[in-house]
Amino acid sequence: MQDPDSWQNSVRIQAKPLWFENWYDGPLDGLCEVDGEKAWFVALDEVELDGREEIIFAATKLSPELAAELMRRQDERRQICGELNYLDGRCKNGCEWPTDEQLARFEEISKSWPALEGVTDGEMMGWFTM
Repeated sequence: MQDPDSWQNSVRIQAKPLWFENWYDGPLDGLCEVDGEKAWFVALDEVELDGREEIIFAATKLSPELAAELMRRQDERRQICGELNYLDGRCKNGCEWPTDEQLARFEEISKSWPALEGVTDGEMMGWFTM
């Protein structure tokens, strides 16, 4: 992805966040869909829009191979830890937090995963808020 401030020169898009990878008082990054394509989103900035504080997320185009790898990882995570990190409404009524055993198992499996390289290398598709 280009300079993080480049969102100001790009278009606002409709994105459907699917799940997050990292969280700190809200999602920091994860997978979303833009016009039917999988994309990686990253929190860039906190700004006031229409009188409200909003987090700006940039969506970066993913290669089909990288999108497939991310979906495979998410499926493994879901099988071990449940649906806690989904953003598509699956946990509206609350999901149970994974047990220590589940988290330890997930941590062990995730060590074998290659680093998430390239998720922000693609073309910036635009920006959105949640």
